[in-house]
Amino acid sequence: MTIPQTVLHNSVGFGGMNRPEDVRMVQCLLNAVPAQRGGPLPLLDVDGMCGPLTTGAVRKFQLQNAPVADGRIDPGQATETALLAILDSLGKLAALIGQAGAAVPQVPGQPTAPGQAGAESTVRKTFVQKARSMLPPYPQLTPGTKPSVGTNCYAFPAQVFGALPVIAQGKPGAFSIKVETLTFYLDKPTIWWEKVALKIDEVHAPARPCWVPFGPGRSPLPGDIYVLHMLDRPAEFQHVGVVLSVSADGWETGDSGQGNGGQTGLRKRKVDAAGVIDGEFTKKARVRGWADLDSIYSVAWASFPPMV
Repeated sequence: MTIPQTVLHNSVGFGGMNRPEDVRMVQCLLNAVPAQRGGPLPLLDVDGMCGPLTTGAVRKFQLQNAPVADGRIDPGQATETALLAILDSLGKLAALIGQAGAAVPQVPGQPTAPGQAGAESTVRKTFVQKARSMLPPYPQLTPGTKPSVGTNCYAFPAQVFGALPVIAQGKPGAFSIKVETLTFYLDKPTIWWEKVALKIDEVHAPARPCWVPFGPGRSPLPGDIYVLHMLDRPAEFQHVGVVLSVSADGWETGDSGQGNGGQTGLRKRKVDAAGVIDGEFTKKARVRGWADLDSIYSVAWASFPPMV
């Protein structure tokens, strides 16, 4: 999008007019900046009140991104220009300000900034509920056409994101990230979830690593996107899907690429402490790792529907 000169009516911060609508806008914009690039941690309450936390967050951003750290954002000046440019480079700006520069998260119908992460996070519950609604009862499979080559296992994570729905690929505000020469969106089918998650870590530096390699004591949470590799060829991809639940008995997963290779269903997989798991088509596989859904949401939340 074309970056506007300003999205504020008056100054926000130390000595500013601090109109509530301007303060809310600044709070939303700052919350969308990764912490390692000058964003607040913890996130600001989007309450329209400019207290010490908001002023401090402005100054923190300025120390890393602006020529002066005075704790105030003036319309159209260096701090706001830097803030809008960073958000535009991250693909978040359009969703945050809208065409009129007035869309503010955390109100009905608008995206909701990340809250507490973990197994009970709202985004996980919403994502898993949507995934389950797209699956027939176990062990049934959906109808599907056999692919000409391989399977369509790459499809299901993207289908769940699309069904939420996130802002669709190619539309203003859609979250995107470039991996090698390709641009990926949340609703674009791919087997490259390891590469996508690693690039999110590199570019956005979320508080929780997005890519979690399998290791002792590590286990995915519901909503994570898991990747399997071949048991006897550990560098070779086998499968990708969505974790629905984890227990002592194993994992429940939502998967495309089943049956004739073009069907979708719920699967129950045994996994041992070494990461050997029931893979595809009766073959054992090795858990490569998973993309953390809370981490994805922490950098892409402006592209999601409200999480309530």
